[in-house]
Amino acid sequence: MKTISDEFIDKTWATMAACPQHTFLILTKRPGRMLSAVNAMVAKYGILPNVWLGCTIVNQQEADEKIPRLLSVPGQKWLSIEPMLGPIDLKPFLGFWQWSRSENFQTWVPHEPSPIDAVVLGGETGPGARPLHPDWVRSVRDQCAAAGVPFYFKQWGKIQPAIKDLVGNERPVPMDVIRGTWNRRIDGQEHNELAWKK
Repeated sequence: MKTISDEFIDKTWATMAACPQHTFLILTKRPGRMLSAVNAMVAKYGILPNVWLGCTIVNQQEADEKIPRLLSVPGQKWLSIEPMLGPIDLKPFLGFWQWSRSENFQTWVPHEPSPIDAVVLGGETGPGARPLHPDWVRSVRDQCAAAGVPFYFKQWGKIQPAIKDLVGNERPVPMDVIRGTWNRRIDGQEHNELAWKK
């Protein structure tokens, strides 16, 4: 694995600090390395409002391993869920569970504000692409909406031709989705929220 030098990171950060008119998206698969590098750069240059620090995850295991490290990184944070290869519960990272004494059950309460500033999601494309379950996408979309987190859906990629809903009933995927005419729509709607384009 090729490692980027500290000198290169410092030069890159200096360039971003000198160009506040531009927005920079940094994406990593190694949030632990990002944490140490960003801490050093923040000590030297401060937190840069034009820099967004992201981490790629593809399933729940990666979410559980990587998101806590990302949350320790100072600055604006975003997630890239691409390709999505399984269902992902982001609620532990977007909010907390609270016991309701009057109702005698736990309920999820979003953080104010969320520690995650944006989520981008997409399915796998190209030869050998693994299928994306629409309910996985809907779940992340709904979690983001509940937490007030901007959500951007890139594309379906390969979709399962028949899916099981959350109670186990199998139903076909609409043909317009399979053919790609709705390749960026979830339930007929595009989701184009990018926090850095406010």
